[in-house]
Amino acid sequence: MRIATSVRNAMADAAVDLVDVGAGTAVVEIYTGDAPAAIGDAPAGDLLVSFDLDDPAFGAAAAGVATLLGVPIVGTGVAAGTAAYARVVNQNGDALMDTESVGTADATVIMSTLTVSVDLTVNLNAMTMTQPAGSV
Repeated sequence: MRIATSVRNAMADAAVDLVDVGAGTAVVEIYTGDAPAAIGDAPAGDLLVSFDLDDPAFGAAAAGVATLLGVPIVGTGVAAGTAAYARVVNQNGDALMDTESVGTADATVIMSTLTVSVDLTVNLNAMTMTQPAGSV
């Protein structure tokens, strides 16, 4: 199946718009270890740092890609370890997305460092959500 760009944009926008649902603050949480098998499962590993997101959190998608707004976002390390995955939690506290694509470049979630320690200032420099074009 091939997906038109307009449909990819609508799908990406629908997904990231769920981040803004609720009355609290949406966050990106960075953990050690492997991501849980299912998004409904409790986070695995240790929480290293959490980043508070703007509302809206993402801009309108282009070419099927929605980009995080308000970057860089500054967070402070709450534990020591190596960042391995990110979890996006909406304003209601519902986990919406996990990604193991965390890095300092060429990743879904781009941070200033993957090595976090307690009280270390860490920047969330970029994040995208991509709706694939599909395949034949």
